[in-house]
Amino acid sequence: MAIRLKTMMVEDSAADAELLAMALQSAGFDPEWTRVDNERDFCAGLEPSLQIVFSDFSMPNFSANRVLQLLKEENFTAPCIIVSGTIGEEQVAEMLKSGATDYVLKDRLDRVSFVVQRALRESRDRVERKHAEEQVRIRTMALEAAANGILITDRDGKILWANRAFSVMTGYTLEQALNQNVRLLQSGEHPETFYRDLWETILSGQIWRGSITNRHKDGSLYWEDMTITPVRAEGEISHFIAVKQDVTERKQAEAALESAQEKLNRLLAHSPAVIYSLRLENGKWLPVWVSENIKQLFGYNSEDVRSPEWWAEHVHPEDRRLTLGEDTRLLTSGHSNKEYRFKHNDGGYRWLSDEQQLVRDAAGQPCEIVGVWMDVTDRKGLEAQLRQAQKLESIGQLAGGVAHDFNNILTVIQGHASLLLSNRALGDGPQESAQQIALASERAATLTRQLLTFSRKQVMQPKVLDVNDVVGNVLKMLKRLLREDVSLQVEYSANLPMVHADAGMLEQVLMNLAVNGRDAMPNGGELTISTAEVAIGPEYLLSHAHGSAGKHVRLSVSDSGCGIDPEILPRIFEPFFTTKPVGYGTGLGLATVHGIVHQHRGWIDVESERGKGTVFRVYFPVVNEPEKRAAAPASESPVPHGTETILLVEDEDAVRTLARNVLERKGYKVIEAVSAVEALKNWDQLREKVNLVLTDMVMPGGMTGLDLMKKLNAESPSLPAIYTSGYSVDIVGKEFELRDGINFLQKPYGPRRLAQTVRDALDKAAKGMPEDSRRAESRMR
Repeated sequence: MAIRLKTMMVEDSAADAELLAMALQSAGFDPEWTRVDNERDFCAGLEPSLQIVFSDFSMPNFSANRVLQLLKEENFTAPCIIVSGTIGEEQVAEMLKSGATDYVLKDRLDRVSFVVQRALRESRDRVERKHAEEQVRIRTMALEAAANGILITDRDGKILWANRAFSVMTGYTLEQALNQNVRLLQSGEHPETFYRDLWETILSGQIWRGSITNRHKDGSLYWEDMTITPVRAEGEISHFIAVKQDVTERKQAEAALESAQEKLNRLLAHSPAVIYSLRLENGKWLPVWVSENIKQLFGYNSEDVRSPEWWAEHVHPEDRRLTLGEDTRLLTSGHSNKEYRFKHNDGGYRWLSDEQQLVRDAAGQPCEIVGVWMDVTDRKGLEAQLRQAQKLESIGQLAGGVAHDFNNILTVIQGHASLLLSNRALGDGPQESAQQIALASERAATLTRQLLTFSRKQVMQPKVLDVNDVVGNVLKMLKRLLREDVSLQVEYSANLPMVHADAGMLEQVLMNLAVNGRDAMPNGGELTISTAEVAIGPEYLLSHAHGSAGKHVRLSVSDSGCGIDPEILPRIFEPFFTTKPVGYGTGLGLATVHGIVHQHRGWIDVESERGKGTVFRVYFPVVNEPEKRAAAPASESPVPHGTETILLVEDEDAVRTLARNVLERKGYKVIEAVSAVEALKNWDQLREKVNLVLTDMVMPGGMTGLDLMKKLNAESPSLPAIYTSGYSVDIVGKEFELRDGINFLQKPYGPRRLAQTVRDALDKAAKGMPEDSRRAESRMR
């Protein structure tokens, strides 16, 4: 079968072209040919489908040299055979050198079969070789342009080739790396066994994949993921191809992520908050993740939290309705915050703050809940303490107001009872009645003092003292009060620091606590009193908000009695609250203790267990001052009379009348004023007459007794004053010191005490001694 052959004949002789076509046919070809004899037609006829070009050597208007030149310019790869009638060897050599494939003489066309077949074969080989070279070039370009580093070594690890990515990764150019061993990159970060295992793997013909730390040319380390593939030649491993990817940034990110995760775990381990996540599946919120610190805070493992039922089962039964009711709010507002009691793994309940945030998907549908649990049991306890303190404070305000008014009444009762008792003309019957009135009013005054002490409005007369001494002074009285079946134990702490306190008030605290303990042991028991020095730190204050940091003296009174029920314990310091039968207590004992202790800037802790007794711990702040010994009390003697003029300022008519009568009986002239405003209004007429001012502290008209004296002393600095009140008014301020019996008379007061205080104040003023009532820089205790 004839071989198709598409050709172009560059020939000025049509006959010669026909002869060439016939020769091709005779040689077994089926030529599809075109004849051209000029450059224009030649260029127009150049098609990619042309398989061969025949060109006459010499033509009038065209030449073989020009044909070869055009073929080269057009980058035409088809073979070109020169056909000529006469051509010399030098011309043939020149043609071949210019790009001709072969030549044939016109009178030897029988050679055309051999020449064409060889030309076609060489052309095909050339095309295939060129294609192969192009493939190699393309592959080389691809490897060179690859983002990953590619390295080829011999079986001993000598580098034979590397691409640009390898150079970028390692810092070594191809020239620097060629013929070097791959050990050039070893970092020393891996043990020798690592490299030995690697080489054993690839030498056995297996592919090795892994991460490795290598060293850059500049000495810095980098991470790479590498795959090493063995290449075989004639069954033997001859080369290795390594594909490398720099993963330093990824490793650094992983390390940073791991570090962040470790830090997060550390923070969560010490965090007071448990973080959790719930996912919505089939209409139910299922736990997905719970932070590990749930173990430290609530005693459970994170794996324990597997279902919504688990959570609901651990919520206090009384709080379940509240917590479930918050679900609707969460879905509408996207946020909820609730507090409820949650069962700890130890069986007890803790108060829990549960704050939840709703997460929605791209479509706006709820898909996740992120929540935070916090144990707020301590805070709840502090809030309860605050409510109790506020409750006691409000009751104290009421008690103080009642005591103030009551003391005015008692002043009148006691005063007139004393006047009656001093009247010897009365018979025995009236004298006995007056005596009973005086005793009853004294008991009423004691009750009022307890109210004032509870409300922290009782006047204190503090000094630096040793609590051990106070305990020692009270022991004899305590032994008379305790029954024979109550054993008293006292534990003194040696070298106890001093406190600044009113000794009488501390004795009252100790007496009340001891009697309270005695009554808690109807069948006998043991009462223990102890003292100790303690240092209060931050940890203690976390659960005792009413305390204060620093060194304190602790006075403890414990009994082995019946104990106090938990539901009653929060109320024990309320005034008039008592569990004792009617007639066995006023309910003011512990209220008085509470008032005294707080007036001394201290506090009380109570621990009690039903059937196992109670312990009261009272804390007083330590002072670093030397002990001040009290002067021995003076023996009682008749109160001298006087002739001086007293300005009496009192809004209570009965009290004012009593005071005027007592003073006038002692020889004094008394000028009355029902308020500080009235006294100040008339001062211009009284200034030269008045020797002393006796004024109530709190009066109508918006001006206190202290305000009055500030204005009067501005004009008469040496004018002495005595203040009276039903309680130690807080309006005095810390810059002023009230001293009972010197510049202050606590209501109720008797006629003798009134007269004595007035006489002492006048005598001091006459001697030119500085009056305590004008010591504006002194402190009120």
